[in-house]
Amino acid sequence: MTAEELKRMSEMDFADIGMDEIAAFGETAGLKEKTPEKVLRHFKEKGYNPYFRKEHADGGCVVKISFANNGVRMADAVAAMLTGG
Repeated sequence: MTAEELKRMSEMDFADIGMDEIAAFGETAGLKEKTPEKVLRHFKEKGYNPYFRKEHADGGCVVKISFANNGVRMADAVAAMLTGG
C-alpha cells in the first residue's frame, strides 16, 4: 500500500466502510511473524482496511485503530497494530 492509500484509509469513518473491508481480530493473529510490508500486502490482497477490526468474521463489535504521539516509531506502531501485538 502506498502512503496515500494508508492516509485515505486512516481518515475513513465507520459510515464509510463495509464489513467486508474489515479483518476479524482472529484473522490477524498468524501475521505476527511477518514483516510490516508482508502484512500490508496481505491486507491489500484481502481488500481490508488496516485501521479497522471486527470482533469475529460475522461482524460484532467494530473498532477503529489510531496512534498516539507518544514517541513510538510509526513503523513499530503499524507492525503492532497489523498483527494485533
